[in-house]
Amino acid sequence: MRSMRAVLALLGALCLATSPQVTRAHQASPGEGVARVTVEGGHFVVYFGNNRTLECFKKVLDSEGNMLEERLPQDCAMPFPGPELPQGVAGPAVEAAGEVLAFGDVRPDVFGNPQMRLVHEERVTSYPLWGSGEIGYVQRASASRRWNVILATEALSPLDRLLGEHWPLSSLHAYTPDGFGHRSVPLGRIASVWSFAVASDLVAVGETRIIAWFSEYEDGLSWRAALWLSLWNPDTGQCETVEVGRDLVWNTTVSIAVLDGRVLIAHAQPVFLVGGRALVEFATALRTEPNPMLPRRGSMVVTTKLVPLPAWARVQ
Repeated sequence: MRSMRAVLALLGALCLATSPQVTRAHQASPGEGVARVTVEGGHFVVYFGNNRTLECFKKVLDSEGNMLEERLPQDCAMPFPGPELPQGVAGPAVEAAGEVLAFGDVRPDVFGNPQMRLVHEERVTSYPLWGSGEIGYVQRASASRRWNVILATEALSPLDRLLGEHWPLSSLHAYTPDGFGHRSVPLGRIASVWSFAVASDLVAVGETRIIAWFSEYEDGLSWRAALWLSLWNPDTGQCETVEVGRDLVWNTTVSIAVLDGRVLIAHAQPVFLVGGRALVEFATALRTEPNPMLPRRGSMVVTTKLVPLPAWARVQ
């Protein structure tokens, strides 16, 4: 069961990067998509795959971002991220103190009624998320000793739609383990595929939470995306959001990991936006590519960016 879910997790990440959109009628080009970034043996490891060939690979980089292995073939049945959940419980889930916490469902039928579910073996206890009247969809979750933190998006209000907004506001919410203490900080309007935010997992360094996400902006007659990295410590209230990329596309997948005070961000972009060595490798691959439309459609390739953490976020 777990191996099957692992395969579906990776293929789902690839499909997400190339699926038709509801908010914008658009289908991204085929190619690579990032499934997950991890830290293994003191190195960054980027798991990714190609939705045309259904092949899977991994990149290995050292803590300074130097490429050690560019494209190692990999079994697609990689470890499934997240704990197993009993039937009837869905949504982002994390393990904390031997318990499983599930935060609502990313579905319209529970919209406006976010809950935290404590799962102990087959018993499920539900708690309301206090102070969460503005939460619509729970997108990501992260648990630590002092705080359970979620990324949540609101609904688009009639006024938002009248003003031409495409994406809802997103915020980080932190709750004490008993569910009563609540703090929050706004991030911005995160781009989404259907109702799913184009954002990484929430990564914890001590009590600081780190997340990468995409927003969209209009550039003349076209739409482009910016890539952001946000850091927030609910204990101290310190929050910082920095732009780490621009002139990108938002219809992609993104993942992060932290090692030695640095964040590695991996995401997929059309090859003409990546350039450099990836462009040379892509041109070489075209010699055996059976689809003559692929160069014009701009196949997606995985790219990485290393960002140093500010000093305050390195304290654990």
